[in-house]
Amino acid sequence: MSRNTLLAVLALILIAGLAGVRTACHSEEHTAPVAQNGGGQSAAASLCNAGAFSWQEARSHVGERAAVKGPVVDSKYASSTNGQPTFLNVGKPYPDPARFTVLIWGENRSSFPKAPEVAYRGMTICVTGLIEEYQGLPEIVVDSPSQISI
Repeated sequence: MSRNTLLAVLALILIAGLAGVRTACHSEEHTAPVAQNGGGQSAAASLCNAGAFSWQEARSHVGERAAVKGPVVDSKYASSTNGQPTFLNVGKPYPDPARFTVLIWGENRSSFPKAPEVAYRGMTICVTGLIEEYQGLPEIVVDSPSQISI
């Protein structure tokens, strides 16, 4: 492991501890084909390697900064909707009320190398951030591809 990678992982562990990130289940090591830190692994992958909540558990952790893992079963870019959101529905498709949603606002789409609704559809992802609740459903709003690992 390079010095930069080690420093990045240590910084993420420190930040995760300070922000109250909790982890539950173990995940395999994956490197995301999206924006990465200098060590070759995304910030999300570093946290996900330490463990992540399953998408089914996210509802129980609203208000926490955490890593959440699950399959993207459907996705949509709502280009004509205010804010041009992209929705990645994890675990269950829209409109199933048991789903977990990853939300990417239109202003952040340009930071992704490929359209997120295409790049992540059918993939098992791990996303890091604040688990929020919107209309009774758990979600994480993603500002950067570094928050998502495959």
